[in-house]
Amino acid sequence: MAQSNSTAAFRCPYPFTTFVGSTANPGCFDLPGGKCCLPCPKADYFYPPGQQDSIMTMYQVFFAISFACALFICTTYILLPGRRRYQGFLILINNIGLALYTGSSLIALPNPKKTVQCAADGLTDANWDNNTRCAVQGTMFVLGTHMCLWAALAIMINLHVNVVWRSKILERYSILVYSTIILISVGLAVIPVIQRDIEAQPGFLCAVSADVVNQIFFYPQSVAVGGILLLHIATGCWMFAVSRRVSDGKKNWKKWVRKQIRMQWRPAAFTALSQAAWFAFFIVYRTNYDKIKNHVTSETPWIRAWVFCILQVNSTEGPAKCQSIAAPYVPGLGGAAFGVSIGILIGVFNSLVLISPQIMREWREYLGFARPMSRATSLSSGTDFEMSVSDGKDGAKSGSTYPVTRQPSQTAPIEEAGKRTRTSSEASFNLSSTVESRSPSPPATPTSTTPIISSKRTRPGVEFADTHLNLPSSRPILRLDPIAPPRGAPSILTDRLQYPAPVDIDTRVSGDSTGPGGRYTKPDGW
Repeated sequence: MAQSNSTAAFRCPYPFTTFVGSTANPGCFDLPGGKCCLPCPKADYFYPPGQQDSIMTMYQVFFAISFACALFICTTYILLPGRRRYQGFLILINNIGLALYTGSSLIALPNPKKTVQCAADGLTDANWDNNTRCAVQGTMFVLGTHMCLWAALAIMINLHVNVVWRSKILERYSILVYSTIILISVGLAVIPVIQRDIEAQPGFLCAVSADVVNQIFFYPQSVAVGGILLLHIATGCWMFAVSRRVSDGKKNWKKWVRKQIRMQWRPAAFTALSQAAWFAFFIVYRTNYDKIKNHVTSETPWIRAWVFCILQVNSTEGPAKCQSIAAPYVPGLGGAAFGVSIGILIGVFNSLVLISPQIMREWREYLGFARPMSRATSLSSGTDFEMSVSDGKDGAKSGSTYPVTRQPSQTAPIEEAGKRTRTSSEASFNLSSTVESRSPSPPATPTSTTPIISSKRTRPGVEFADTHLNLPSSRPILRLDPIAPPRGAPSILTDRLQYPAPVDIDTRVSGDSTGPGGRYTKPDGW
């Protein structure tokens, strides 16, 4: 009877709790007087008190910020008309995946550690079978990461095909490209769901079980990451080789390379960030998770030494005083937090790359805070687009813009002063507005009916990408000085240029361009 009362009065030392279940638990130990178990999550007790809570709070804040950025990018590419193009839809798919990935953290609220980390008994780690929230969060996380990476691969393929091969073949089969990305992502996400291989990870995320994570998660994604990396290298090598081969001078070559960097840095940085986030998560997952899950058993020597220390202290200060025993065997929180933060903040990094001044101007136009600017669509459509101009004297940006109108040419040929014949295969550009100059004397107004620029259309029905001619005025591309024809001179020819005052025209066309490296096409949608 005395022995029975002694057993009933036994209390497990802090932080252990008395084992009340009937199934084996790797966190339970046979101690003198009874069986005791480490509460879930077990990793908390191997670190200084409160440190894990601070890290989890930081993760939640980062996830919330990244989720908000992903939602903003999604909204931008859904609502703004100028973003609804092939490349824009690829970016949209990528950020929908990012929103799923970062938004999965919201399921862990209000108690990140208990909600998705533990089963109902408070001892067992959560998995697909014992925690519904963990199952939902893990599915969102896996699907979101797959969509991010496979969409990034499609963006890189599109960039490579446009720049190197000058082909629009992927754009012609855009529906097939979108469908392939979604089907691959959903198919890979369904595999762990069918196999019920979702379980809690250190922190407050549920993902693929460590036993099969390489086979059904990391290995398939490594195909996308490797493809992105190889295409980056191939595209860069092609640009370097071609520019060096046809360059007529070191100065011109350097100028062309700088131009390529200015035009291609957004898609390059976008896909590079996806790779960096993936590698950071992979390293943290593989180096940290196994140390916690696979070694918290009574057979592990340092665990037995830690338990003995807890029994010796036998107070609430036990974990703090015995933490030095566990420190060499558990992952350092500093490195783990840095690696995980890179993956979490991918939404912020994407936003810094994608949110350009052009997008902000389009938002102002959409909300009615700025005058809309029409877009160039086709040389034969007769639509307008705007060309920013600046005062030629001080390089400051003018307060107005020239609407340059594409007008269909007359079908009948016109002979003009012994010059070449204009036919229907040519399109003329007319100026029809005034320049707001900062000079003391106001400039004259160009005549709206005088043809200024004549350009030949070599391909029927050719379409421009979203054309925004708005380089900073301090870097003019074309300098047009005034032409003063003598009194009584005949009318200006259509292939001549005339302005009433010197102006700088800033032109950056996102269509075909020509440089020392041959012709290339700036990717649409950036």
